[in-house]
Amino acid sequence: MWNKSSLPLKITLPLVLMQILGLICGGWILMSKIDAARLNELDELLIGQTELITESLIHNAEQPDFLERSEFFKEFEKDPSLYFEIVRPDGSILYTSSGPDPAFREELQRFFQGPNLALNKPYDVDIKDQTWRTVYTQIRYPNEQQAETLTLKTAMDETVSIEELDSIRTLIIVGGGLLSILTTIATAAIVLLSTVNLRLFAKNLRLIDPENPKWSFPVRAHSAEEILLFTSFDTMMQEMLKARQIQKLFLANASHELKTPVAGMLAALEVVLARERSPESYQAICRDLLRTVRDMKRLTGALLDTSLLDGHKNMALQTIDFRSVVQRVIDRWSKHAADKAIILDWTPPSSPLWLAAHPELLDVAVSNLVDNAIKYSGANSSVGIELKSSSDGKTLALVIKDQGMGMDAATQARLGEIFYRADVARSHRDSFGLGFANAKRILESHKAKIKVDSAVGMGTRITIELSQVHPAQT
Repeated sequence: MWNKSSLPLKITLPLVLMQILGLICGGWILMSKIDAARLNELDELLIGQTELITESLIHNAEQPDFLERSEFFKEFEKDPSLYFEIVRPDGSILYTSSGPDPAFREELQRFFQGPNLALNKPYDVDIKDQTWRTVYTQIRYPNEQQAETLTLKTAMDETVSIEELDSIRTLIIVGGGLLSILTTIATAAIVLLSTVNLRLFAKNLRLIDPENPKWSFPVRAHSAEEILLFTSFDTMMQEMLKARQIQKLFLANASHELKTPVAGMLAALEVVLARERSPESYQAICRDLLRTVRDMKRLTGALLDTSLLDGHKNMALQTIDFRSVVQRVIDRWSKHAADKAIILDWTPPSSPLWLAAHPELLDVAVSNLVDNAIKYSGANSSVGIELKSSSDGKTLALVIKDQGMGMDAATQARLGEIFYRADVARSHRDSFGLGFANAKRILESHKAKIKVDSAVGMGTRITIELSQVHPAQT
Protein backbone atom coordinates (compact mmCIF):
# COMPACT_ATOMS: atom_id res chain seq x y z
CA MET A 1 0.00 0.00 0.00
CA TRP A 2 2.86 2.37 0.81
CA ASN A 3 4.33 1.85 -2.65
CA LYS A 4 1.03 2.97 -4.20
CA SER A 5 0.76 6.08 -2.02
CA SER A 6 1.24 9.51 -3.55
CA LEU A 7 4.62 11.19 -3.44
CA PRO A 8 3.34 14.17 -1.35
CA LEU A 9 2.07 11.73 1.28
CA LYS A 10 5.36 9.81 1.28
CA ILE A 11 7.29 13.03 1.84
CA THR A 12 4.87 14.79 4.20
CA LEU A 13 4.07 11.91 6.57
CA PRO A 14 7.68 11.13 7.62
CA LEU A 15 8.41 14.85 8.01
CA VAL A 16 5.33 15.36 10.18
CA LEU A 17 6.15 12.31 12.30
CA MET A 18 9.69 13.58 12.81
CA GLN A 19 8.34 17.03 13.72
CA ILE A 20 5.92 15.54 16.26
CA LEU A 21 8.66 13.35 17.71
CA GLY A 22 10.96 16.36 17.89
CA LEU A 23 8.28 18.44 19.62
CA ILE A 24 7.59 15.66 22.14
CA CYS A 25 11.26 15.15 22.94
CA GLY A 26 11.94 18.88 23.00
CA GLY A 27 8.89 19.54 25.20
CA TRP A 28 9.87 16.78 27.62
CA ILE A 29 13.43 18.09 27.88
CA LEU A 30 12.19 21.67 28.29
CA MET A 31 9.70 20.71 31.01
CA SER A 32 12.38 18.71 32.79
CA LYS A 33 14.68 21.72 32.74
CA ILE A 34 11.91 24.05 33.94
CA ASP A 35 10.90 21.65 36.73
CA ALA A 36 14.52 21.25 37.81
CA ALA A 37 14.96 25.03 37.81
CA ARG A 38 11.74 25.41 39.83
CA LEU A 39 12.89 22.90 42.44
CA ASN A 40 16.31 24.54 42.66
CA GLU A 41 14.68 27.91 43.20
CA LEU A 42 12.33 26.45 45.84
CA ASP A 43 15.19 24.70 47.59
CA GLU A 44 17.23 27.89 47.68
CA LEU A 45 14.23 29.78 49.03
CA LEU A 46 13.49 27.03 51.57
CA ILE A 47 17.06 26.88 52.81
CA GLY A 48 17.24 30.67 52.90
CA GLN A 49 14.11 30.86 55.03
CA THR A 50 15.46 28.12 57.25
CA GLU A 51 18.61 30.13 57.82
CA LEU A 52 16.57 33.27 58.60
CA ILE A 53 14.48 31.30 61.12
CA THR A 54 17.65 29.97 62.69
CA GLU A 55 19.18 33.44 62.92
CA SER A 56 16.00 34.80 64.49
CA LEU A 57 16.07 32.15 67.19
CA ILE A 58 19.74 32.45 67.93
CA HIS A 59 19.45 36.22 68.05
CA ASN A 60 17.95 36.04 71.55
CA ALA A 61 19.84 34.33 74.32
CA GLU A 62 16.75 33.79 76.45
CA GLN A 63 14.89 30.54 76.67
CA PRO A 64 12.62 29.79 73.67
CA ASP A 65 9.51 30.03 75.80
CA PHE A 66 10.29 33.64 76.33
CA LEU A 67 11.71 34.42 72.90
CA GLU A 68 11.50 38.04 71.85
CA ARG A 69 10.39 37.59 68.29
CA SER A 70 11.95 39.64 65.48
CA GLU A 71 10.02 41.05 62.53
CA PHE A 72 11.41 38.28 60.30
CA PHE A 73 10.34 35.65 62.75
CA LYS A 74 6.85 37.09 63.02
CA GLU A 75 6.54 37.14 59.24
CA PHE A 76 7.65 33.53 58.89
CA GLU A 77 5.42 32.40 61.73
CA LYS A 78 2.27 33.85 60.14
CA ASP A 79 3.07 32.86 56.51
CA PRO A 80 0.31 30.40 55.40
CA SER A 81 2.62 28.82 52.85
CA LEU A 82 5.38 28.12 55.41
CA TYR A 83 5.35 25.78 58.37
CA PHE A 84 8.19 24.95 60.73
CA GLU A 85 8.69 23.34 64.10
CA ILE A 86 11.67 23.09 66.43
CA VAL A 87 12.23 19.69 68.04
CA ARG A 88 14.47 18.79 71.00
CA PRO A 89 16.77 15.76 70.84
CA ASP A 90 14.27 13.79 72.93
CA GLY A 91 11.57 14.37 70.28
CA SER A 92 9.53 16.91 72.18
CA ILE A 93 8.31 19.87 70.16
CA LEU A 94 9.84 23.10 71.34
CA TYR A 95 8.01 25.41 68.97
CA THR A 96 5.59 25.35 65.97
CA SER A 97 4.54 28.08 63.57
CA SER A 98 0.90 29.06 63.16
CA GLY A 99 0.76 30.22 59.54
CA PRO A 100 -0.95 27.35 57.66
CA ASP A 101 -4.50 26.21 58.17
CA PRO A 102 -4.87 24.01 61.31
CA ALA A 103 -5.80 20.99 59.23
CA PHE A 104 -2.59 21.30 57.24
CA ARG A 105 -0.59 21.87 60.43
CA GLU A 106 -1.93 18.64 61.89
CA GLU A 107 -1.05 16.69 58.75
CA LEU A 108 2.43 18.23 58.65
CA GLN A 109 2.97 17.48 62.34
CA ARG A 110 1.98 13.83 61.75
CA PHE A 111 4.43 13.68 58.86
CA PHE A 112 7.22 15.26 60.93
CA GLN A 113 6.55 12.75 63.74
CA GLY A 114 7.33 9.96 61.34
CA PRO A 115 10.80 8.54 60.57
CA ASN A 116 13.50 11.19 60.49
CA LEU A 117 14.66 12.24 57.05
CA ALA A 118 18.20 12.96 55.96
CA LEU A 119 19.44 16.34 57.06
CA ASN A 120 19.66 19.24 54.59
CA LYS A 121 18.00 17.20 51.83
CA PRO A 122 14.65 18.49 50.49
CA TYR A 123 11.70 16.11 50.11
CA ASP A 124 8.20 16.42 48.65
CA VAL A 125 5.14 15.42 50.66
CA ASP A 126 1.49 15.48 49.55
CA ILE A 127 -0.92 17.01 52.06
CA LYS A 128 -4.60 17.18 51.09
CA ASP A 129 -4.09 17.71 47.35
CA GLN A 130 -1.21 20.09 48.02
CA THR A 131 2.48 19.43 47.67
CA TRP A 132 4.88 20.71 50.32
CA ARG A 133 8.65 20.87 50.14
CA THR A 134 10.32 19.85 53.39
CA VAL A 135 13.84 19.95 54.80
CA TYR A 136 15.44 19.04 58.15
CA THR A 137 18.32 21.08 59.58
CA GLN A 138 20.10 21.15 62.94
CA ILE A 139 20.72 24.28 65.04
CA ARG A 140 22.51 24.97 68.33
CA TYR A 141 20.55 27.05 70.76
CA PRO A 142 21.10 29.48 72.43
CA ASN A 143 24.85 29.68 71.47
CA GLU A 144 27.85 27.65 70.42
CA GLN A 145 29.44 27.53 73.90
CA GLN A 146 26.47 26.38 75.93
CA ALA A 147 23.67 24.92 73.88
CA GLU A 148 21.70 21.89 72.92
CA THR A 149 21.28 20.58 69.36
CA LEU A 150 17.79 21.22 68.04
CA THR A 151 16.17 20.04 64.80
CA LEU A 152 14.42 22.59 62.64
CA LYS A 153 11.80 20.97 60.42
CA THR A 154 10.60 23.32 57.67
CA ALA A 155 7.90 22.83 55.01
CA MET A 156 6.96 25.16 52.16
CA ASP A 157 3.83 24.95 50.01
CA GLU A 158 4.88 24.48 46.38
CA THR A 159 1.36 24.06 45.00
CA VAL A 160 1.41 27.47 43.33
CA SER A 161 4.67 26.76 41.52
CA ILE A 162 3.35 23.36 40.44
CA GLU A 163 0.19 24.98 39.09
CA GLU A 164 2.34 27.49 37.23
CA LEU A 165 4.39 24.60 35.88
CA ASP A 166 1.19 22.88 34.77
CA SER A 167 0.12 26.08 33.02
CA ILE A 168 3.47 26.25 31.25
CA ARG A 169 3.16 22.59 30.33
CA THR A 170 -0.31 23.22 28.91
CA LEU A 171 0.96 26.18 26.92
CA ILE A 172 3.83 24.10 25.56
CA ILE A 173 1.50 21.24 24.59
CA VAL A 174 -1.01 23.58 22.94
CA GLY A 175 1.74 25.60 21.26
CA GLY A 176 3.48 22.43 20.11
CA GLY A 177 0.22 21.07 18.75
CA LEU A 178 -0.51 24.29 16.88
CA LEU A 179 3.06 24.40 15.61
CA SER A 180 2.77 20.77 14.49
CA ILE A 181 -0.48 21.53 12.65
CA LEU A 182 0.98 24.63 11.01
CA THR A 183 4.18 22.84 9.99
CA THR A 184 2.13 19.92 8.67
CA ILE A 185 0.01 22.24 6.54
CA ALA A 186 3.08 24.17 5.40
CA THR A 187 4.99 20.97 4.60
CA ALA A 188 2.07 19.53 2.67
CA ALA A 189 1.65 22.79 0.75
CA ILE A 190 5.36 22.97 -0.09
CA VAL A 191 5.43 19.33 -1.20
CA LEU A 192 2.29 19.75 -3.30
CA LEU A 193 3.69 22.86 -4.95
CA SER A 194 7.04 21.13 -5.47
CA THR A 195 5.45 18.12 -7.15
CA VAL A 196 2.80 19.90 -9.21
CA ASN A 197 5.05 19.75 -12.28
CA LEU A 198 5.59 16.03 -11.76
CA ARG A 199 1.83 15.43 -11.69
CA LEU A 200 1.36 17.53 -14.83
CA PHE A 201 4.26 15.65 -16.39
CA ALA A 202 2.65 12.29 -15.61
CA LYS A 203 -0.71 13.43 -17.01
CA ASN A 204 0.94 14.65 -20.21
CA LEU A 205 2.65 11.29 -20.66
CA ARG A 206 -0.78 9.69 -21.03
CA LEU A 207 -1.57 12.06 -23.90
CA ILE A 208 1.35 10.92 -26.05
CA ASP A 209 0.10 9.17 -29.17
CA PRO A 210 2.13 5.98 -29.76
CA GLU A 211 1.53 6.35 -33.49
CA ASN A 212 2.84 9.91 -33.48
CA PRO A 213 4.95 10.36 -30.34
CA LYS A 214 5.30 14.13 -30.11
CA TRP A 215 6.23 15.78 -26.84
CA SER A 216 5.25 19.25 -25.68
CA PHE A 217 5.46 20.30 -22.02
CA PRO A 218 5.44 24.11 -21.80
CA VAL A 219 6.09 24.26 -18.04
CA ARG A 220 9.20 25.82 -16.57
CA ALA A 221 11.18 23.54 -14.25
CA HIS A 222 11.35 24.68 -10.63
CA SER A 223 14.25 22.55 -9.40
CA ALA A 224 17.45 20.89 -10.53
CA GLU A 225 15.74 17.49 -10.35
CA GLU A 226 12.92 18.65 -12.62
CA ILE A 227 15.44 20.09 -15.07
CA LEU A 228 17.25 16.74 -15.13
CA LEU A 229 13.98 14.82 -15.56
CA PHE A 230 12.57 17.05 -18.30
CA THR A 231 15.81 17.32 -20.26
CA SER A 232 16.45 13.56 -19.99
CA PHE A 233 12.93 12.77 -21.16
CA ASP A 234 13.18 15.33 -23.94
CA THR A 235 16.46 13.76 -25.06
CA MET A 236 14.86 10.32 -24.98
CA MET A 237 11.91 11.58 -27.03
CA GLN A 238 14.25 13.17 -29.56
CA GLU A 239 16.09 9.87 -29.89
CA MET A 240 12.78 8.03 -30.26
CA LEU A 241 11.63 10.46 -32.94
CA LYS A 242 14.97 10.15 -34.67
CA ALA A 243 14.75 6.35 -34.57
CA ARG A 244 11.18 6.53 -35.85
CA GLN A 245 12.22 8.82 -38.69
CA ILE A 246 15.06 6.47 -39.56
CA GLN A 247 12.60 3.58 -39.52
CA LYS A 248 10.18 5.45 -41.78
CA LEU A 249 13.01 6.46 -44.07
CA PHE A 250 14.27 2.89 -44.09
CA LEU A 251 10.87 1.51 -45.08
CA ALA A 252 10.22 4.27 -47.62
CA ASN A 253 13.56 3.88 -49.33
CA ALA A 254 13.44 0.10 -49.18
CA SER A 255 10.01 0.09 -50.81
CA HIS A 256 11.24 2.63 -53.36
CA GLU A 257 14.33 0.58 -54.18
CA LEU A 258 12.29 -2.62 -54.43
CA LYS A 259 9.62 -0.95 -56.56
CA THR A 260 12.02 -0.28 -59.43
CA PRO A 261 13.31 -3.85 -59.91
CA VAL A 262 9.83 -5.30 -59.37
CA ALA A 263 8.43 -2.95 -62.02
CA GLY A 264 11.25 -3.96 -64.36
CA MET A 265 10.57 -7.64 -63.81
CA LEU A 266 6.85 -7.10 -64.38
CA ALA A 267 7.49 -5.23 -67.61
CA ALA A 268 9.89 -7.92 -68.83
CA LEU A 269 7.39 -10.69 -68.11
CA GLU A 270 4.63 -8.76 -69.87
CA VAL A 271 6.90 -8.43 -72.90
CA VAL A 272 7.58 -12.17 -72.84
CA LEU A 273 3.89 -12.98 -72.76
CA ALA A 274 2.85 -10.39 -75.36
CA ARG A 275 3.92 -12.44 -78.42
CA GLU A 276 6.21 -15.14 -79.62
CA ARG A 277 9.86 -14.17 -79.79
CA SER A 278 13.13 -15.61 -80.98
CA PRO A 279 15.35 -17.57 -78.62
CA GLU A 280 17.87 -14.72 -78.65
CA SER A 281 15.19 -12.26 -77.57
CA TYR A 282 14.10 -14.57 -74.74
CA GLN A 283 17.71 -14.90 -73.63
CA ALA A 284 18.15 -11.12 -73.56
CA ILE A 285 14.99 -10.72 -71.50
CA CYS A 286 16.11 -13.49 -69.13
CA ARG A 287 19.48 -11.77 -68.69
CA ASP A 288 17.66 -8.57 -67.76
CA LEU A 289 15.51 -10.49 -65.31
CA LEU A 290 18.58 -12.20 -63.85
CA ARG A 291 20.31 -8.85 -63.37
CA THR A 292 17.20 -7.46 -61.70
CA VAL A 293 16.91 -10.48 -59.40
CA ARG A 294 20.56 -10.06 -58.45
CA ASP A 295 19.87 -6.41 -57.62
CA MET A 296 17.00 -7.45 -55.38
CA LYS A 297 19.14 -10.14 -53.79
CA ARG A 298 21.82 -7.57 -53.03
CA LEU A 299 19.27 -5.19 -51.52
CA THR A 300 17.66 -7.86 -49.33
CA GLY A 301 21.14 -9.02 -48.33
CA ALA A 302 22.01 -5.49 -47.25
CA LEU A 303 18.80 -5.30 -45.23
CA LEU A 304 19.57 -8.65 -43.60
CA ASP A 305 23.07 -7.41 -42.80
CA THR A 306 21.50 -4.52 -40.89
CA SER A 307 19.26 -6.80 -38.82
CA LEU A 308 22.20 -9.15 -38.28
CA LEU A 309 24.16 -6.25 -36.82
CA ASP A 310 21.24 -5.29 -34.56
CA GLY A 311 21.13 -8.85 -33.28
CA HIS A 312 24.81 -8.82 -32.29
CA LYS A 313 24.95 -5.98 -29.79
CA ASN A 314 26.76 -8.33 -27.42
CA MET A 315 28.94 -10.14 -29.91
CA ALA A 316 30.96 -13.26 -29.17
CA LEU A 317 34.32 -12.36 -30.67
CA GLN A 318 36.77 -14.87 -32.10
CA THR A 319 40.47 -14.61 -32.77
CA ILE A 320 40.80 -14.72 -36.56
CA ASP A 321 43.41 -14.03 -39.22
CA PHE A 322 42.38 -10.78 -40.90
CA ARG A 323 44.15 -11.89 -44.11
CA SER A 324 41.66 -14.72 -44.63
CA VAL A 325 38.69 -12.33 -44.31
CA VAL A 326 40.12 -9.91 -46.87
CA GLN A 327 41.08 -12.77 -49.20
CA ARG A 328 37.54 -14.20 -49.16
CA VAL A 329 36.12 -10.78 -50.00
CA ILE A 330 38.53 -10.31 -52.91
CA ASP A 331 37.78 -13.78 -54.26
CA ARG A 332 34.08 -12.95 -54.08
CA TRP A 333 34.37 -9.68 -56.05
CA SER A 334 37.16 -10.55 -58.48
CA LYS A 335 34.87 -11.65 -61.34
CA HIS A 336 32.56 -8.66 -60.88
CA ALA A 337 35.56 -6.30 -60.97
CA ALA A 338 36.96 -8.04 -64.05
CA ASP A 339 33.60 -7.65 -65.82
CA LYS A 340 33.95 -3.89 -65.30
CA ALA A 341 37.62 -3.91 -66.39
CA ILE A 342 38.75 -3.05 -62.86
CA ILE A 343 41.86 -4.57 -61.30
CA LEU A 344 41.84 -5.50 -57.62
CA ASP A 345 45.41 -4.71 -56.54
CA TRP A 346 45.99 -6.93 -53.51
CA THR A 347 49.09 -8.54 -52.10
CA PRO A 348 48.42 -10.52 -48.93
CA PRO A 349 50.90 -10.15 -46.03
CA SER A 350 53.31 -13.02 -45.55
CA SER A 351 52.44 -13.66 -41.89
CA PRO A 352 49.10 -13.94 -40.08
CA LEU A 353 47.56 -10.76 -38.71
CA TRP A 354 45.32 -11.67 -35.78
CA LEU A 355 42.44 -9.73 -34.28
CA ALA A 356 39.35 -10.36 -32.14
CA ALA A 357 36.22 -9.99 -34.27
CA HIS A 358 32.90 -11.46 -35.34
CA PRO A 359 33.90 -13.25 -38.59
CA GLU A 360 30.61 -12.92 -40.47
CA LEU A 361 30.03 -9.27 -39.60
CA LEU A 362 33.62 -8.27 -40.36
CA ASP A 363 33.29 -10.05 -43.71
CA VAL A 364 30.13 -8.02 -44.45
CA ALA A 365 31.88 -4.74 -43.58
CA VAL A 366 34.94 -5.35 -45.76
CA SER A 367 32.76 -6.72 -48.57
CA ASN A 368 30.59 -3.58 -48.56
CA LEU A 369 33.62 -1.29 -48.74
CA VAL A 370 35.19 -3.25 -51.61
CA ASP A 371 31.81 -3.32 -53.38
CA ASN A 372 31.56 0.48 -53.10
CA ALA A 373 35.10 0.93 -54.37
CA ILE A 374 34.32 -1.18 -57.45
CA LYS A 375 30.92 0.44 -57.92
CA TYR A 376 32.24 3.99 -58.06
CA SER A 377 35.38 3.24 -60.09
CA GLY A 378 35.42 3.65 -63.82
CA ALA A 379 36.46 1.05 -66.38
CA ASN A 380 40.19 0.40 -66.88
CA SER A 381 41.01 1.52 -63.35
CA SER A 382 42.20 -0.25 -60.24
CA VAL A 383 41.19 -0.62 -56.60
CA GLY A 384 44.12 -0.86 -54.22
CA ILE A 385 43.72 -3.01 -51.10
CA GLU A 386 46.48 -3.09 -48.50
CA LEU A 387 46.60 -4.81 -45.11
CA LYS A 388 49.46 -4.08 -42.74
CA SER A 389 50.47 -4.05 -39.08
CA SER A 390 51.71 -1.00 -37.20
CA SER A 391 55.37 -0.78 -36.23
CA ASP A 392 54.55 -1.42 -32.56
CA GLY A 393 52.32 -4.41 -33.41
CA LYS A 394 49.32 -2.94 -31.59
CA THR A 395 47.03 -2.13 -34.52
CA LEU A 396 46.12 -3.40 -37.98
CA ALA A 397 45.29 -1.09 -40.87
CA LEU A 398 43.19 -1.97 -43.91
CA VAL A 399 43.42 0.60 -46.71
CA ILE A 400 40.99 0.54 -49.67
CA LYS A 401 41.66 3.12 -52.40
CA ASP A 402 39.69 3.58 -55.60
CA GLN A 403 40.10 5.85 -58.61
CA GLY A 404 36.46 6.85 -58.77
CA MET A 405 34.65 10.18 -58.81
CA GLY A 406 35.42 11.07 -55.17
CA MET A 407 33.29 13.12 -52.78
CA ASP A 408 33.11 16.66 -51.51
CA ALA A 409 33.16 17.60 -47.79
CA ALA A 410 29.36 17.81 -47.50
CA THR A 411 28.94 14.31 -48.88
CA GLN A 412 31.64 12.92 -46.57
CA ALA A 413 29.84 14.45 -43.57
CA ARG A 414 26.72 12.39 -44.36
CA LEU A 415 28.49 9.11 -44.92
CA GLY A 416 27.04 6.43 -42.70
CA GLU A 417 23.43 7.58 -42.94
CA ILE A 418 21.19 4.71 -43.99
CA PHE A 419 20.08 4.99 -47.64
CA TYR A 420 22.13 8.14 -48.20
CA ARG A 421 23.82 8.34 -51.60
CA ALA A 422 25.70 11.24 -53.09
CA ASP A 423 23.99 12.99 -55.98
CA VAL A 424 26.74 11.94 -58.31
CA ALA A 425 25.94 8.33 -57.47
CA ARG A 426 22.27 8.43 -58.43
CA SER A 427 23.00 6.89 -61.79
CA HIS A 428 24.36 3.74 -60.14
CA ARG A 429 21.57 1.20 -60.12
CA ASP A 430 23.51 -1.11 -57.82
CA SER A 431 23.69 1.45 -55.00
CA PHE A 432 21.16 1.25 -52.20
CA GLY A 433 22.83 3.60 -49.70
CA LEU A 434 23.21 0.74 -47.22
CA GLY A 435 26.73 -0.55 -47.84
CA PHE A 436 28.86 2.08 -46.13
CA ALA A 437 26.27 2.61 -43.36
CA ASN A 438 26.34 -1.07 -42.44
CA ALA A 439 30.12 -1.25 -42.74
CA LYS A 440 30.50 1.78 -40.46
CA ARG A 441 28.17 0.34 -37.82
CA ILE A 442 29.90 -3.04 -37.89
CA LEU A 443 33.37 -1.54 -37.62
CA GLU A 444 32.34 0.82 -34.83
CA SER A 445 30.93 -2.17 -32.93
CA HIS A 446 34.46 -3.61 -33.17
CA LYS A 447 35.86 -0.30 -31.79
CA ALA A 448 37.59 0.40 -35.10
CA LYS A 449 38.71 3.82 -36.29
CA ILE A 450 37.50 4.80 -39.77
CA LYS A 451 39.13 7.56 -41.78
CA VAL A 452 37.84 8.75 -45.18
CA ASP A 453 40.04 10.85 -47.49
CA SER A 454 38.36 11.97 -50.67
CA ALA A 455 38.09 14.82 -53.13
CA VAL A 456 35.92 15.28 -56.21
CA GLY A 457 37.66 13.72 -59.21
CA MET A 458 40.50 12.30 -57.06
CA GLY A 459 38.99 9.03 -55.84
CA THR A 460 38.44 7.87 -52.26
CA ARG A 461 40.79 6.34 -49.71
CA ILE A 462 39.30 4.54 -46.69
CA THR A 463 41.55 3.52 -43.79
CA ILE A 464 40.36 1.17 -41.06
CA GLU A 465 42.35 0.66 -37.86
CA LEU A 466 41.62 -2.30 -35.58
CA SER A 467 43.36 -3.54 -32.45
CA GLN A 468 45.77 -6.39 -33.16
CA VAL A 469 46.06 -9.38 -30.86
CA HIS A 470 48.69 -12.08 -30.67
CA PRO A 471 48.23 -15.82 -30.09
CA ALA A 472 49.76 -15.52 -26.61
CA GLN A 473 46.94 -13.14 -25.64
CA THR A 474 44.13 -15.54 -26.61
